Amino acid sequence: MSSGLIDDFTAATGHPLVRFADAVEALLDDAASANAWTMTPTELRAVLPRLSRAGSRLTEVTLRVLAEADRQSIGDDVGATNTPAWFAHVTGQPVPAAHAQVKLAATLDQDRHQATRDALAAGRLNPTQATVVLDAVEALPAELVDPALAADAEAHLVSLGDLDAATRLDPKALRIAGRKILEVLAPAIAEAHEAKVLEAEERHAAATATFTMRPDGHGSMLGKFKIPLLHGQILAKHLDALAAPKHQCAIAKPGVEPVET
Repeated sequence: MSSGLIDDFTAATGHPLVRFADAVEALLDDAASANAWTMTPTELRAVLPRLSRAGSRLTEVTLRVLAEADRQSIGDDVGATNTPAWFAHVTGQPVPAAHAQVKLAATLDQDRHQATRDALAAGRLNPTQATVVLDAVEALPAELVDPALAADAEAHLVSLGDLDAATRLDPKALRIAGRKILEVLAPAIAEAHEAKVLEAEERHAAATATFTMRPDGHGSMLGKFKIPLLHGQILAKHLDALAAPKHQCAIAKPGVEPVET
């Protein structure tokens, strides 16, 4: 920030974040007249990561303000249905995208997610990485994971994506790490969680199983079914045995060739 802008920012009245927005707009206006083609390769390599990080830091400020806007329901006074609807209108973005940003802002605003918020504010995580970390932590089974373990998981994922680290994970790799975080930090809990998930899947499969068959009028049966995995494997084994060439030969009438499978 130039010395003049610093003086203006310091001397101005009003909320610091309003003054910050004024200063950012002034700096962007100043940058608009600068030609990138005059930059050297060294300058380009140096400035691009800095600008990307600055964008991440600005996103954190925006989300911080957006969380407070949602808390105060600022769309009510202008007839908006809710904060996402108002935010979509004033920013010209689709309502689903605005909903996602408001949700991210509210999640990031929680005290338990300070590690991610601080990393985004420092530019050590980009917004996509931050979203991945939060999604992974929010998906942890609350009945098995206490707040301390959840905090450890979040800190570990932040460290894996940290842009200051010599090696760091991109969002895709970070998402994979997030799915396996319990296996790394608490294998016993991960095993118990997997067992509960499998049990729930089996109950659902049994409760929603269906099996119907009807003749097609041409010597065959038509069927439709949805059955649990184990039952399906047993059925497939029996059907494979019935369709096997040896079985076909054994039941074939003289002079009739077995059906090829």
